[in-house]
Amino acid sequence: MRGATIVARKDIPLTNIIILSTGRAIAAGYKGIHLVNIYAPSGTARRTEREYFYNAEMPQLLQAEHGYLILGGDFNCVTEPADTTDTFQNSRVLTEMIRRLSRTDTWK
Repeated sequence: MRGATIVARKDIPLTNIIILSTGRAIAAGYKGIHLVNIYAPSGTARRTEREYFYNAEMPQLLQAEHGYLILGGDFNCVTEPADTTDTFQNSRVLTEMIRRLSRTDTWK
């Protein structure tokens, strides 16, 4: 079973909740903040599935974005050599998504 979730206290009313049919991502709004939590496909054998996730499924969650965006979760790929202790294999599709959205990886 795979999936992503956003957990909030009962007194925090989340709005515009969108859940991908695959269960791999969920988005919700709260007071001008757009929260997105993902669980991307992992492994080199699933590279095509991961690229489809970032190119086709993620835009569904990000198109409703207004205000601030917080994007978190398990990306199952990296964009910089410093982000891995293993052999570095750049995820071009994640790097392009970050660039296209004019975002910054806060880990840096």
